[in-house]
Amino acid sequence: MRHVKQTLKKGGFMALFNPAMDILKTLEFNHASNVLHHNKGEQGYTYFGIYQKAHPKWEGWKEVYKAIVQYKYRLGTASITLYKKRILTEKVYAFYKKEFWDIIYLDTIKSQKIAEEIFIFGVNTNPRRAITKAQKIVGVKVDGWIGDKTIKALNSYDEKHFTMQFRRHNEI
Repeated sequence: MRHVKQTLKKGGFMALFNPAMDILKTLEFNHASNVLHHNKGEQGYTYFGIYQKAHPKWEGWKEVYKAIVQYKYRLGTASITLYKKRILTEKVYAFYKKEFWDIIYLDTIKSQKIAEEIFIFGVNTNPRRAITKAQKIVGVKVDGWIGDKTIKALNSYDEKHFTMQFRRHNEI
């Protein structure tokens, strides 16, 4: 079992972003050579799941383009080089924190495991769908928005039961 040091906020321990992102990174980007790619039929590149067309203003693109040109469009080689750059990884983490973790208010969730489940599902589908799924499981009004009632329900729900329900009900 993985132990996570959590921070104390508002009278209780709350979930942390970096451990959740580390899990996502392991699951989705398992090799340095495949974090940069160009999918057939898509306009632009994808780096660490950040699609150029959807996020053209992401602050890491300049460095990505530079590596692509430097390695003469050998994306695997450029990918490995970029993967090793700590500053670029920090930009990737900042992107996922802003675009997924923060808009779902996962830093208000006490359970690291519940926050991780919602985060990873939200990245792979979309945040509102992750919220909707979580709301159905904990029995609050399903509206796709995180509010006080959803947060309270998530924070009082049994972590093991939530995880089991969340993984079992992929159709939700």
